[in-house]
Amino acid sequence: MAGGRVYVASLHGDVRALDVRTGAVVWRVATGELVAMTPALADGLLFVGDHRSGGDLIALDVRDGRILWRTPFAGGVRSEPAIAKSVVYIGETGGDPPPCHQGGVRALRERTGALLWRWNVDDHEHEGGSVWSPVSVEGDRLFFGTGNACESGIDAADAIVSLDASGKRQWAVSTADSIVDSDVGGGTLLVHDEAIAESKNGTLYDLDRDSGRIIWATPLGGAPGYGGFGSPSTDGTTIVASAGFATDPTRAHGPPGGSLVGLDRRGRIVWRVHANEPVSGSVAIASGVAYTPLDAKFVALDLRTGAQLWSYPAGQASYSSPAVVPSGVYFANEAGEVFAFSLPENRR
Repeated sequence: MAGGRVYVASLHGDVRALDVRTGAVVWRVATGELVAMTPALADGLLFVGDHRSGGDLIALDVRDGRILWRTPFAGGVRSEPAIAKSVVYIGETGGDPPPCHQGGVRALRERTGALLWRWNVDDHEHEGGSVWSPVSVEGDRLFFGTGNACESGIDAADAIVSLDASGKRQWAVSTADSIVDSDVGGGTLLVHDEAIAESKNGTLYDLDRDSGRIIWATPLGGAPGYGGFGSPSTDGTTIVASAGFATDPTRAHGPPGGSLVGLDRRGRIVWRVHANEPVSGSVAIASGVAYTPLDAKFVALDLRTGAQLWSYPAGQASYSSPAVVPSGVYFANEAGEVFAFSLPENRR
């Protein structure tokens, strides 16, 4: 949301700008991409990526949707980029056999899409390694999660990683488990000189931002290998993260379910909200309220207790995360609908 418009993209590559007051379509562009990431907005440009192998990152003019440049990748682009000092930092997937493209983080010129540098999860060519989590930037440092490589023993795979702005690795903290899937698919939350991220092994990690030292690591109660891959959120006091699947969805051990978890700054769980469906998105926070989709509903929760304040039937489940800005809170569902709600403080 910016300049009176809401920008949204579908899995079919349909990108639209909507009027923030009415939802009317201002412009619409068919990019030909398979968009599985949140569009990123910076300096009059809108960035969307193609999740398919051999995909692209494209930049559109926010005024009319015109495509300004398109940069191809061997892998796919599912990561939300970070834009800082006229540079776009974006993750590229490589990952599982058989493709095993060499994935990692790429730095591009914001105005042209020209490649500045690349950092690979696995230095060995054709051995995969993915970055499909959002990239976070603070000062001259990057923080993000990685997926598995196609060979074992790679310390930057299934890890939380920090680079400097030139692509030099500062540290990598492995979350790898020899039995379960341990990709770090959610974004890294930066708060109070700490970096907080969740692995699919079901654990939320709090790391010292400078050294990568683990301050605490809290299991969230999801099925190992099917933990959440949303980005954790906080108001500075309470942290909210998703526990993903309650059971292994490939086995008949009950409903998949999931939960949303509230933790204090020491990593202690203070509340949990159970759901009948998996929980995978991120929570938007404003004025002590957590906004999130749960079980085909849009809900608002008290951030301190997890108590439900209100809900609205979404019609279908929601894979995407909501966004909250001064004008309101915005949700989308898997039926391709976008919803806008006013904030309580705007109704006084």
